[in-house]
Amino acid sequence: MSLISVIVPVYKVEPYIHRSVDSILNQTFKDFELILVDDGSPDTCGSICDDYAEKYEFIQVIHRENGGLSAARNTGIDWVFQNSQSEYFCFIDSDDWVHPKHLELLYKGIVQYDANISQCLFFETDGTKDLPSVDEEMIPVSPDEAYLNYYNPHAWSKLYRRHCFEKLRYPDGKLFEDIAIWYKLLFPEEKIVIVNSPLYYYYFREGSIVNSNWTPAHLDQVFFWEEQMGFFDSYENRQVSKAANKRFLWVLSNHLNEIGKSSRITEKQKKFYLNTVRSKMNALINKNKADLKSEGVYRWYYDQANPRKAWCYWKLKGILNKFRRTK
Repeated sequence: MSLISVIVPVYKVEPYIHRSVDSILNQTFKDFELILVDDGSPDTCGSICDDYAEKYEFIQVIHRENGGLSAARNTGIDWVFQNSQSEYFCFIDSDDWVHPKHLELLYKGIVQYDANISQCLFFETDGTKDLPSVDEEMIPVSPDEAYLNYYNPHAWSKLYRRHCFEKLRYPDGKLFEDIAIWYKLLFPEEKIVIVNSPLYYYYFREGSIVNSNWTPAHLDQVFFWEEQMGFFDSYENRQVSKAANKRFLWVLSNHLNEIGKSSRITEKQKKFYLNTVRSKMNALINKNKADLKSEGVYRWYYDQANPRKAWCYWKLKGILNKFRRTK
């Protein structure tokens, strides 16, 4: 049996899948099995996966009806629990690719520091940038340090011991599914290991889920954050709790911007969703008012959540300043 199960969900990535799979086949660490989950892809990805499986006996292809990224990942996880004795999970998205030492260094970090999760840095690229250099620095950190200094909620760029997923699965049919379970994976741990090099190459492309025009489905991210806040608001480390609240505010701020630019909803829908997000943002601003003021960002967030009041405030302030200058 292989030591590591690498799970790759595949959907509509025909131009990129060879680069992704070939980078996995080119790993210096060879004790792995590769599970390609064809999520009902309408292009030739399914047959490309089958071609790889015919050539390499350690590649398993699962064809399933389209259910989304979470369902595809879960299908891979379930297959491993039912059919494999591998000790570790690794997820790679099929339009991304990895450094040849990706598995080797993630595995080395877990073994060297007796951890359950190792995480490398990632490099965002459109395919035209020169890739950064890599070293083998390992940094064992607490979950608090990982959340504060190496925040990365994505499923990929990590290696997990098998037991991490005994009771956890990604939420089916949702966007931003990583956010729903990352904190549940991270905070039971005593430490995780940071491989302080960019071993994962995240391909930023037009048409990807993250880069798609805003729709109401993108609010999944907000709902997952709201779910998390019950955990973080009662968390014993005040610094971590504050960081979580600030990140949630940033998420809400980003949604306001994306809703305003969206061409996939009507003006009436825009008004409704903008008001929905502003209401959530105001509640969070009020809860963190003292911290936001001490950091000098209260007014910036408040103005975004209350544009009419902000316009009146700055208009009146301009008039008063003009009046003072003329006295």
